[in-house]
Amino acid sequence: MKVLLGILAALAVVGAIWYFGMSYSLDVGATPAAPLGDFAKLESALTGKGLRKETPQPAEVKSLLGDRMEIAADLVATSYVDLVPGLRHQVLVLRRPDGKVAAVCSNFRSGSFDYSKTGTRAENFAALYWTALSGAEPKFKKESEGGGDRREFLIARFQKGTIDAQWKKEGGSATLMVPHEIADLVTFIAK
Repeated sequence: MKVLLGILAALAVVGAIWYFGMSYSLDVGATPAAPLGDFAKLESALTGKGLRKETPQPAEVKSLLGDRMEIAADLVATSYVDLVPGLRHQVLVLRRPDGKVAAVCSNFRSGSFDYSKTGTRAENFAALYWTALSGAEPKFKKESEGGGDRREFLIARFQKGTIDAQWKKEGGSATLMVPHEIADLVTFIAK
């Protein structure tokens, strides 16, 4: 009986830490002059979620954002890494020399075909950031790449003012069938 009570108490503590550690609202100070938000507010939101600040390698920045934008040499990249054992879930923020946010990218394994505010801190941030900037939850549609393997993926997009955003969910195989293989890449670019 004592063991059962101990397990229940431990689960309650872990659940409370998870629940209260996850925020379901986000204010990043987005304005027409700073469409992706104020860097200080972004950083506060990310570190407040418990993400660890790091300097990413240039090759990593290019691999995550190279298809969506040209990575100029004068951009300053900062990575906020989720401490998920065995996985690299992160939010990447690129700033221009004037300090304005040029792009925000989040990559994580959601294991979900749908939009969710739960999951890791990187996933929670991406979901809340999307709704804060777009005003709505993403609407995914299935597409496939051309070529021999014709890989399926789910994609949602929005353009609002100078913001160009895309949420792409890809699986480990040619068809999207196994949820635990879903990897998400969410990008926000200020044009």
